[in-house]
Amino acid sequence: MRPTLHVGLTDGDLCGRDHRVLQAAVDLVAGQGGGTVHIGPGEWTLRNSIVLRSGVSLVGSGEQTILRKAPGGTSLLAEDGDYGDVRILPQDASGFHVGDGVTVRTNRFAGFFSTVATVIRKDEDGALVLDGRLNADLMVTDGAFVSNACPLIRAVDVHDVAIRDLAIEGNREQCPPEDGCRGGAINFLRVGNATLSHVLIRHMNGDGFSYQNCPDVVVENCLFEGNAGGGCHPGSGSARPIVRDCVMRGNGGCGLFLCWRVQNGVFERNVMEDNAQMGISIGHKDTDNRFAHNTIRRNRLSGVYFRNEPPYAAGHRCTVEDNTIQGNGSGGEHDGGPAAAIRIDGETNGIVLRRNSIKGSAIALRIGPEVGPVTIEGEVGGPIQDLREKK
Repeated sequence: MRPTLHVGLTDGDLCGRDHRVLQAAVDLVAGQGGGTVHIGPGEWTLRNSIVLRSGVSLVGSGEQTILRKAPGGTSLLAEDGDYGDVRILPQDASGFHVGDGVTVRTNRFAGFFSTVATVIRKDEDGALVLDGRLNADLMVTDGAFVSNACPLIRAVDVHDVAIRDLAIEGNREQCPPEDGCRGGAINFLRVGNATLSHVLIRHMNGDGFSYQNCPDVVVENCLFEGNAGGGCHPGSGSARPIVRDCVMRGNGGCGLFLCWRVQNGVFERNVMEDNAQMGISIGHKDTDNRFAHNTIRRNRLSGVYFRNEPPYAAGHRCTVEDNTIQGNGSGGEHDGGPAAAIRIDGETNGIVLRRNSIKGSAIALRIGPEVGPVTIEGEVGGPIQDLREKK
């Protein structure tokens, strides 16, 4: 038996309307060895992330449980932020308060160089003291800035967590952009054995779900819709991911973006539609993955795209089978070539295309000049451009 703690707006073991009560519940359950935080119906406004702990499940009451991101802003730094420091000085600190979640980065150094932290003190001169050290030298000359960007839910260096049965409203128009590797509606870093199930993520000014260096993450029956970045973004050594029965619709990036070293994954029975870039993008060392029984339609660029990578870093030995790929490529050329239902670039090899139904694209299959062996089983369903030299 493991504890369940109920959180409500006005009724429950703990009551409140923002991130603080939800974080208190997570910490209390984690302190008892793990269990479930059940969130009742209602809307919670978050100025900081809910930080998950090992062994804790965060479970809502379906679409009636809404986590909404509070409006936020951005300020350039007035002085350099040095690697390892915990103090930053914004030019305008008026929009930052103790307890806020923030991201500190530059236009030059982002991604894993970004620092996501909580403001734990605000001095009279407006300086902010953070609960985490800066990950890089963030120089004024590089446009260093702090913003209220932060995931609504994040987890770092934990295991055995779950998020189920809730909705996230990203409030995209009133919030600063999220970093692709350290931000998003939900962000996991070095998290093992995690489940995301029946979660709706809409209108985030960044990715829906970004998880990096995370083995054995299962994403199922989720909706990623209208986010400024990608829908679902596994990356950076995330081994054995499973994404199934999800919808990735109308996002500003790709529906499904495999970043770096996403390997031995299964991506099945998903719908990727009406995204501004690709339906599925596969690239840097994203090897030995299976994409099956997906519907990939009306994405502005290629439906399935293997990125231009050298032989030591390409997405080798992936299987694309039994997918419905329709009407992609209305946005025209990208990455130096035309869009296609399936486009394979770089020195990628060992790709298997099997029984895919392809319709409504000017080019059904485009194979770049450096691509290695491609196995095709079944009718392609449209024009093929094979740029490899015939031997």
